[in-house]
Amino acid sequence: MSGQEIWETRGSGPPRPARPWIVQYLSGGARVPQITGVVSGEPDRPCVAIHVPVFEAGQPRYLLTLELNVDEFQAIVLAKTLPGTVTALVDHNGLFIGRSLKFADKLGKPATHFVREAIARAPGGLYRGVTYEGLKNYTAYESSSLTGWSTHVAMKEDPLIGASRGAVLMVSIAGLAALVLAVVMALVNLAVNARDAMPNGGVLTLRAQVSRAHPFCIDLDVIDTGEGMSKEVIERAMEPFFTTKPLGKGTGLGLAQVFGVVSQSGGTVEIHSEPGSGTTIKLRLKRWTE
Repeated sequence: MSGQEIWETRGSGPPRPARPWIVQYLSGGARVPQITGVVSGEPDRPCVAIHVPVFEAGQPRYLLTLELNVDEFQAIVLAKTLPGTVTALVDHNGLFIGRSLKFADKLGKPATHFVREAIARAPGGLYRGVTYEGLKNYTAYESSSLTGWSTHVAMKEDPLIGASRGAVLMVSIAGLAALVLAVVMALVNLAVNARDAMPNGGVLTLRAQVSRAHPFCIDLDVIDTGEGMSKEVIERAMEPFFTTKPLGKGTGLGLAQVFGVVSQSGGTVEIHSEPGSGTTIKLRLKRWTE
């Protein structure tokens, strides 16, 4: 990408120079999906983003970027925060994504040096620190291998007692945040697959509803009017590296990654398709209740 001018389009607006954080991703090779930390969104509000490159002739030709409102992650933090604790969700650069205190003031701002030094030192553990409000504390923290984000739970208690309480809480928050991002990335992968299955155009539908068969689950359906799949292809579709696309058009990892994400969350994946009749891929996920 060196020496090339990079443009981005949003909705029906005209092309414009790409923002620095998009250029940075493209300059790094842009061959695998990536979840960012806090970046500048629109209109002038911090967000997190998912980058998914779209390939042509074996090279990334387009970049599909989804900007996600951080309010969803803040809701997880608030729902899971225990009385007497200060809880924060921090990106891999040490910037706040969510926080149980003064969220609006701290969003996208650097966490304390105690937090940043801890995540630079190890992916998880216990450290002593002081919050921006002056609370001297013991903090238990854990980082997500998927996102590089970390959850921090600051407590005034004895470290052995506090660590046990904080560990349950931080794993819950980190897991839910990572699951939200993983499901979004899975949907993007399916949307890109649907696009490739409709070379002459068609209709892509995303549908979410409470499962009729399993009321404690949510069904996410990705429906296209494309070429469809044979029974033999359906049976192998979620195998790693299996693909029916021409050389250079796909890696064979898209559906395998979707299956992995959904399975790890306790859900299931169903494929309904016939040649010439389009495809419906159903992701069935357990509902999250506070």
